[in-house]
Amino acid sequence: MPIMTEANKNQVRAYFGQLQRPVKAILVAEPGGGNPYVDATRELMGELAELTDKLSFEEYAAGSPEAAQYVIDRLPALLLLDPEGRDRGIRFYGAPLGREFMPLLEDIVDLSTGKDDLSQQGRAAIQAIQQDVVLEVFTTPT
Repeated sequence: MPIMTEANKNQVRAYFGQLQRPVKAILVAEPGGGNPYVDATRELMGELAELTDKLSFEEYAAGSPEAAQYVIDRLPALLLLDPEGRDRGIRFYGAPLGREFMPLLEDIVDLSTGKDDLSQQGRAAIQAIQQDVVLEVFTTPT
């Protein structure tokens, strides 16, 4: 069953008009199926990949050699790779629906264009960090 309506697809297709270089999305999940978050993410990413030739989508089983090359803290995990195939640490755990949907689209565009909305002041503050930091954002349905 489709996740997006035709009107949604048209809006996303227009937004994806900004894409310049290819981005790869990878879903890593436990094999076996039956997980509604995996099923929803698989369907959504398939629909998104059909809207542009600048987004590809692959799925790897947790524990597989393909998945082992990435740092994954939880399952299911959706990873985004930049146009050079580099893992920039962008992860969505669970299904990126609801409030997570727009950040997913924004991350895809940012990776594709190599641009983001950070201010110079924000960039300087990030560059001043002298140790590894893990930034996690949690959202819950309201």
